[in-house]
Amino acid sequence: MRFDRYLKYKDIETIWLDKIPNEWNIDRIKNIGTVRGRVGWKALKASEYVDKSEYIFIATPNIKYKEIDFKNVNYLTKERYFESPEIMLKENDVVLTKDGSTLGTVNIIKKLPSYTTVNSSIAILRFKSVNSKFMFYQIKSEYIQNIIKLKKDGAGVPHLFQKDINDFQMLLPKITIQNKIVTYLDSKVDNLDTEISLLEQKIKKYKELKQTLIAKTVLRGLDKDVELKKSETSWIGDIPKHWTTDRLKNIFDERIGKNLDKRTGEAVTTNILSVMKDVGVINHRDKGNVGNKMAEDITNYKLVYPDDIVVNKMNIMIGSVGISKEFGALSVIYIILITKKGNYAKYYDYFFKMKTFQKSLRRIATGILEIREAVNMTLFMQENMTVPPYEEQVQIANYLDEKTTKIDEIVKTLGSKIEVLKEFRKTLINDVVTGKVKVA
Repeated sequence: MRFDRYLKYKDIETIWLDKIPNEWNIDRIKNIGTVRGRVGWKALKASEYVDKSEYIFIATPNIKYKEIDFKNVNYLTKERYFESPEIMLKENDVVLTKDGSTLGTVNIIKKLPSYTTVNSSIAILRFKSVNSKFMFYQIKSEYIQNIIKLKKDGAGVPHLFQKDINDFQMLLPKITIQNKIVTYLDSKVDNLDTEISLLEQKIKKYKELKQTLIAKTVLRGLDKDVELKKSETSWIGDIPKHWTTDRLKNIFDERIGKNLDKRTGEAVTTNILSVMKDVGVINHRDKGNVGNKMAEDITNYKLVYPDDIVVNKMNIMIGSVGISKEFGALSVIYIILITKKGNYAKYYDYFFKMKTFQKSLRRIATGILEIREAVNMTLFMQENMTVPPYEEQVQIANYLDEKTTKIDEIVKTLGSKIEVLKEFRKTLINDVVTGKVKVA
């Protein structure tokens, strides 16, 4: 895209901008609107939520990129709703998360399905004499998000106080320009979102294809005409007649060696590994900011060797399992399995990757929340697995390596295209709302 620039610019004194169009002004939010938030919880307890009512109570997880999630919400009584009139949502209100990891997520109320209020981690911004949608785009821009990021990078739990939000310096072109910018961005961003959504759907289809391919090949083999028999395990179904099944404990031994050199009292290795959902075993240095920090004392960690299968008993049901490609050490939350003689580790890596297998483990899991369920490891070791002849295990693993690598490459290419579009979308919003470029 080619853009024009405004005819003249003037200098301003803000952290992230040094010039704005000559005819634009700048003012703090407190002078062009209000910022409201729930003061504490007013003794509101989760036990006071009701099953269903006209009065919706939204929290930070409900503030999504495109829409507000009004389905997965809690509900309040009429009395609880009306006790805080200052935070009753209206159309065109801008909602901004001001606590924790989601700090800075912003959206605008387009339509309310019912009476709605917010929890104490959401600020409600209500503007006067300006286009609220223009303010929404500006808060979404890098200009304001960079200011918010300073809070994220600070010590402790990230938090925006209402004073912080009130002091945001907002750029103010004439209302006619604001309206024109909003119309332009609505159209362009919607088109970009559609492109991104189509690519995401393609990725989803390829991932489903990969799962289907893995399950079909691991459980049926490569010979389409092979005679089948019942496996006597419901989720496995029929298997080739010449295959057998066996318990996990008869296919694997557990590795329990610690990362401790008893002679020196020091760690055997400082090469720390981890397991990422639907990815497998990775080096801890490749995790970036994802996941927990490494413990200071790693001598209690478990040693892991190439071709060991690593299982996160807390998260295996959502895909935290994989085969190690290197020697290293892992946190004690992981179970490390060594393939016994006569079995091929890479075949069983694919077995563990099957979503049907992962989901089947819910019946032996315990926990309060689905995402925090832990598999009972005694029962886990009793699970049935298919046992093809060793040569077939190798053939199946090699076949799946070839096919899934091609799918992964396609998914990676699609993902790169999505990142390019997202970066362009971010740059477009920022440049238009800060006056770096002029829309026709």
